[in-house]
Amino acid sequence: MGRKDDRYRKRHCDTSFSALSGHRYRHLYMVITQPISSCRNGRKLRLRSGPPPGQDVVRPGATKSPGLGVTRLNHYLSPKRVTNHRADFLRRSEITGSIMAGKDVTVLFDESGTPQIVGKYRNEWFLGCGVWYEQSAETEVFARCNEAVGLSKNKPMKNNRISIDRAIRIVRILTDLPLSIYVSGIDTTDSEFRRIVRNYKRFAKKARAIHRPKVRERPIAQIIHSHVLDHCLYHSITGYFEAGGGDAEFSVYIDNWSIPEADVEIYLGYRAMFLDSHISSLCAEYHLGQPKSIARLQLLVEDSRRKRFVDVVASVISRAFLRSDNPRYSCEPMDVLREAGMANFGDATGYSTKLMQMMMNGQSCDRNSNYR
Repeated sequence: MGRKDDRYRKRHCDTSFSALSGHRYRHLYMVITQPISSCRNGRKLRLRSGPPPGQDVVRPGATKSPGLGVTRLNHYLSPKRVTNHRADFLRRSEITGSIMAGKDVTVLFDESGTPQIVGKYRNEWFLGCGVWYEQSAETEVFARCNEAVGLSKNKPMKNNRISIDRAIRIVRILTDLPLSIYVSGIDTTDSEFRRIVRNYKRFAKKARAIHRPKVRERPIAQIIHSHVLDHCLYHSITGYFEAGGGDAEFSVYIDNWSIPEADVEIYLGYRAMFLDSHISSLCAEYHLGQPKSIARLQLLVEDSRRKRFVDVVASVISRAFLRSDNPRYSCEPMDVLREAGMANFGDATGYSTKLMQMMMNGQSCDRNSNYR
């Protein structure tokens, strides 16, 4: 990539609160147990308005896929497509009678795709979909989505049984509800990311042999999933405050994921603790509302309305990230949500790559530096 591409990235990169602040909490799923210091390098951040959160639009070594690819990234991250997200959310809150400064907020997370860099059934993009809404609005949200999403059916709706017409009908219902969606994605075809994650896996294996000898090595799927989860939850929660939300208590539910027994507390407990600590400090710095608490993450193991709802939302959105030769491929559902100011997309490929490089180099794991 030459200078022209560098200028393009600078012109289109995100300058919103979330992107400028980044993740200021330490990497939660460490391959070692010793804490790594976090520093600000003495630089103060400035809050500015800009495109929806996301990483570089064009990355060195990126491969243009027949599906979303670089062209589709430009489409979703272009400043021309940015709407007044706060105004749209306020409008939906007024329509449904919900209160913006609610005290209880629910965040639902589901992944889509296979977090692998090889394999016959691997998708090009591995996605994390976060949906947040005030708990007081949950009954109404589920009631209005009940028929379209199949919340009351005997069995959950199968993703491959959702037609494009039905997917569009679902997202049009979502546009009138007091909720917001954030999608994080890692492009598993990116050559630099694939090289770094292979090196990181070997590095993690050696580090664990020294500091956690009784713990099995981390497979690449766990590495990718944890990075997408971090990226998506951070932007989902800070998105609430960016939209003007007041002090709130957050309950986070993630779709059932196979977590190694030795890492369950790190994955669910410490992740919530560090999110709470560092988002609180950022909100105080920018004089925004505060997270009163972020409860320990909970797994959606059993079938429930929450599990069915976020599963269908993730399935509908993921269609824009499939290969164009896939019969379920369609950008229209995601376009409807973006035009309505309902959904933001963040490319977490560069974020994940830089985070792994920093850890292997023994540098600070301050997430803030990933967005400078």
